[in-house]
Amino acid sequence: GEIMIKNEICDITYIENIIERVKEFGSYMVMSNKVALPHSKNNGNVFKSKMVLMNFRRDILFPEETPVKTMLTFTSQDENTHLDALSNFLDLVSNYKFLEKLENNPSKKKVIDIIKKYEFLSNLGKNRDIN
Repeated sequence: GEIMIKNEICDITYIENIIERVKEFGSYMVMSNKVALPHSKNNGNVFKSKMVLMNFRRDILFPEETPVKTMLTFTSQDENTHLDALSNFLDLVSNYKFLEKLENNPSKKKVIDIIKKYEFLSNLGKNRDIN
């Protein structure tokens, strides 16, 4: 959350809301492939629609001892942005072997290059092979 606050994406209450949701509902935001998608409702505490991607060297544990290797925390100013961003990320994970590419702990630049290539290819609707 510190990255998001520092970059004026949201305020501390947004991060607190995410933590409360995890405490209340457990690991509902963790997908089966060790990916967590922490987010909360925009209660006027989101200033920009953004995503923060973190890939951990070792699993971190969410409630119920649920392991997480990759976390995509996101904010959105409206519901359409929220759904589009989530859909694009899930497409990147499902169809472009993104998590496998993260497994090797590539550099920040390499991750950005992979995402940019995904955006380019998805906009063209062409080949789904990102090597």
